[in-house]
Amino acid sequence: MPIAYTNARILPGDSFEDGKAVLTDMGIITDIVDASAIPGGYEQIDLDGLNMAPALIVLQIYGGKGKM
Repeated sequence: MPIAYTNARILPGDSFEDGKAVLTDMGIITDIVDASAIPGGYEQIDLDGLNMAPALIVLQIYGGKGKM
């Protein structure tokens, strides 16, 4: 089911944006739109002013090929 996350401070780049909604479908972000422009058929989840920012994944491998 498509989900629209609303009422959050969104950090898509260098500065926060308010009044936007993050649209997802099957766990994948599909768009960021004005909160007033959420398409029909989306379940809306109110994040009560929380911050949203991209996640970073850091992969560290220690001990490969006998090295430490």
